[in-house]
Amino acid sequence: MRTPARNALIALTAWLAFAGTANAELDTSATIDKDIEHYVVNPDGTWSMTRQLALQINDARAVDAEAQQSLSYNRSLDTLDIVEAYTEKPDGRRVPVGPDQIREQEEAHLAGAAMFQDMRIKTVIFPQVEVGDRLLMTARMRESTPLFPGHFTKLSVPSKYGYHQVSVIVDLPATLPLYADARGYAATSLPAPAGRRLYRYDYRGHGQDGFDLRAVSYLDYGDRLALTTMQDYAELGRAYQRGVADKASATPRLIALAQSIIGDQRDPRARALALSEWVRKNVRYVAVYVGVGGLVPHPAEQVAEHRYGDCKDHAGLLEALLSAVGIDSSQALINSGTAYALPTVPGLGVLDHVITYIPALDLYLDSTAATVSAGFLPQGDLGKPTLLTKSGQLGHTPVTQINVTTVDATVTLGADGAADLVYRVSASGAAAESMRQLWRTSRPNHRNLGIDSDTVSDIEAGNVNGADLTYRARQTHHRKNFLTMSGSDALRSTAMASSLLSPLATAYAASVTLPPDLARPCNPQAFEETIRILLPSGLRLRKLPEAVSVHAQGLDFTSSYRSEAGAIVIARRYASHAERAVCTARDVTALAANYGRIIGDLVTQLTFQQR
Repeated sequence: MRTPARNALIALTAWLAFAGTANAELDTSATIDKDIEHYVVNPDGTWSMTRQLALQINDARAVDAEAQQSLSYNRSLDTLDIVEAYTEKPDGRRVPVGPDQIREQEEAHLAGAAMFQDMRIKTVIFPQVEVGDRLLMTARMRESTPLFPGHFTKLSVPSKYGYHQVSVIVDLPATLPLYADARGYAATSLPAPAGRRLYRYDYRGHGQDGFDLRAVSYLDYGDRLALTTMQDYAELGRAYQRGVADKASATPRLIALAQSIIGDQRDPRARALALSEWVRKNVRYVAVYVGVGGLVPHPAEQVAEHRYGDCKDHAGLLEALLSAVGIDSSQALINSGTAYALPTVPGLGVLDHVITYIPALDLYLDSTAATVSAGFLPQGDLGKPTLLTKSGQLGHTPVTQINVTTVDATVTLGADGAADLVYRVSASGAAAESMRQLWRTSRPNHRNLGIDSDTVSDIEAGNVNGADLTYRARQTHHRKNFLTMSGSDALRSTAMASSLLSPLATAYAASVTLPPDLARPCNPQAFEETIRILLPSGLRLRKLPEAVSVHAQGLDFTSSYRSEAGAIVIARRYASHAERAVCTARDVTALAANYGRIIGDLVTQLTFQQR
């Protein structure tokens, strides 16, 4: 349920119109003449769906992209049949898809991965496709085992292409209500046989013409169709909890395991963090999609024994271990991507990941986060709504957390223009484990590579297996030509590369290129940097740069330059902070101007002169 294993829940609950990456404007290389999905829902929540697709190829780009259509399904829950498929030429001639042109395989992102799954892809390969052709397909899918007995849910988003007709039809028993969040879709109630209800939703929007990968999820602001027979999120939470409750039992073996992990710890928070860290470090994350594995976790004791599982298995095991030491917790459904808002009706299309919540400590834990230690959350979990499955209540993860990187650098200049550089780097809070993970997973022989042919480097990676809230590392470099001649033999200059330059340049580029009407995730963080430049005798700084101070909403930056005995000291402090997880378009525009001022300081040129 967590990227990159990709949300099994979405695969099971939503058959989205088209795969592919949307552009900043509507793609005109193809046109959807017709895309109709007709669902017939049974009283127990199972359904059958017939899809009719007709796609017009307008441009050669669409030949490569659309001449094969891939449909996913869970082989243990569903059946998928291609009723008819053919390429239609402009003169009306049909070139049928033969049986050998329908291939079935594991989902591409799962092939070869260390996981057990039952998700399949059927790919329909259309023959003789050229510009001007139409691709026509009728497919039929049947769900034999419902995700939630007695309930039907679906989520659709529009395609990146223009269209003539895109419709979703739902035929369901009159005893089942249907709730909808139909943004961009027009709803019509149609005549139906006795005991049935029939609804049609026709898309009337503009397609994904505003989508940008750097922005918040298209689901937050774009068109969508969310359908469900559940009244509210509390009902969804209860339905989910019924399927997982018996999997998180604190068995005698798990009680013994929990006690061995916490030792003599008495503090509830310390106990919770220790248990979460054990799961994070000892249970390998793999996706398990066999049968209803896309929704129901494996028994916690089995997960502990096998030492692998997906997010549901992680959450179930951690819940059992916490219960074993007297700490009550709940699984919490959350979005794993960049969606920060829920549809007005409940469903699993956005809630595609599971983490843990401890009410007594008001603490969220994500034991699948390889690069963040317990007590902190990965950036993608911050500031998001959650559904607490035990209570059925909606919650919210914290917007901010400690995340500080500090660089203390000493640069010793030589009279010949060479320099010895020592960087002492520390990362605190959420940044600590991320930096440890970076060096822990790197090859030892990659830690001592030179930056370029003029540089000899060495890196002391520190305690990469530690658990302290602050991680420290040390880098040393000897660079032959650190100072460059600048106009005369008496002048030498250098631009002191700042540790802030790369992340802020990236943020600045995103700010000035993001479409003006799109919000983006905020990224609260703090950097502190001190650089001491030790001068050789006979060399002096020609002019001390001016200090810079920027204080704006959500942003603080200061820099200072001072001369000491035989040295120049540069100090910079940067902090981005936010009261919310999403920066609006206006916020982004305001930040862009300030980023420009800050980056100008980060690339300040220092010019030295012989005494």
